[in-house]
Amino acid sequence: MLKAYVQFDDGEVGFNRCDMLNYPEQVHFNIKGNNLYSNLSYKEQLAEKLIFSSGLSYSYNNDDIENGDNNIIIIDKAGIAKAKLKYLLGDLSSVKLGGEMQYLNFEDSVTQTENYYATFAEGDFYLTKKLVIRLGLRGEYSKLVNKYNMAPRASLAYKTGNYGQFSLAYGWFYQAPEREYLYNTGLNNYEQATHYILNYQLIGDERSFRIESYYKIYDNLLLYGQEFSTDGFGDAKGLDVFWRDKKTIPNADYWISYSYLDTKRKYLYYPVEAMPDYASTHHLSIVYKHFVKFLSSNIGATYVFSSGRPYYNPNNVNFMSDITGDNQNISLNISWLRAIGKKFIVVSASVSNILGFDNIYGYHYTPDGSQRVAVTDASKRFYFLGVFISIGRDNTEDI
Repeated sequence: MLKAYVQFDDGEVGFNRCDMLNYPEQVHFNIKGNNLYSNLSYKEQLAEKLIFSSGLSYSYNNDDIENGDNNIIIIDKAGIAKAKLKYLLGDLSSVKLGGEMQYLNFEDSVTQTENYYATFAEGDFYLTKKLVIRLGLRGEYSKLVNKYNMAPRASLAYKTGNYGQFSLAYGWFYQAPEREYLYNTGLNNYEQATHYILNYQLIGDERSFRIESYYKIYDNLLLYGQEFSTDGFGDAKGLDVFWRDKKTIPNADYWISYSYLDTKRKYLYYPVEAMPDYASTHHLSIVYKHFVKFLSSNIGATYVFSSGRPYYNPNNVNFMSDITGDNQNISLNISWLRAIGKKFIVVSASVSNILGFDNIYGYHYTPDGSQRVAVTDASKRFYFLGVFISIGRDNTEDI
């Protein structure tokens, strides 16, 4: 079976913001860009117990960024190829072997090229019909880092009935530092994360419940003292809870998710271990969708809550100890579906932050610390109107 997908978009956005170096003067920021993404996937059963799958993708992104009197063009190109063989062992167990190649090209003030290679082996082994163990090993090489790594991973799952399952997972994960730091520092080491995960899920009868706790240890993070090193470190502890129900309310689908996060890192320019400015301790999301049959429409609403984020205040000797207020957002959306022959058209409209919450994500300070400007959304509300028309197979039964 062969599948192909192509997507292209073009857009531009601009706004004025405070120039913290020349407070309170305004500076214009504008970004104009286009993006092309395409992929091709192939899957074939080579023998009774042997399945081959592969994929190719190519993406191109061009951003023309204007920041006051400064202008820069950033071009990213990426070509990715993947292949995998799966061999079935009996009725349930299986072994997978595969590989991946990536060619990445970045052009801005400098040009960098990344050649990334990976191979992996993974096996699912059913010890009983209810108990399964997954063992895996992944090897990677990055040209920019100029180093190999090996990442072992393992998980154990036990079915508690027709719908429930407990699972434990452990693994090493690597990533290259952000490319601008690799170029400027000449360091060649991977950042590493070690994951410990405990999960329980209950799925059945059009309802889903999942609860997951995790502990992650970060090593070899970039850290700046007198010079850059890979002596940074950190950890993250958290709990995720998810509930989805398509049954209780006729023609409705709703889900609730909550996340608790306790994380600290000493990396980049952090002098001490602290919670990063992008993290919040509590996050709650409630989504409701209702299908109105006589209108052939889906009507939905979303509520999102996030507790305050830490931010750097140069006037406070306690690094990253200031916290913003809590953030909230209520959004509404509607989608109208209409059959046209054997195809269908979808008209969608949405508006975010209908109550106009003044969400603040942090603050930027002038160099002397005497003035600050809040980091907020570029616009208090966002409006969207889109029209989608199906091309391909007969989709009228999906309405």
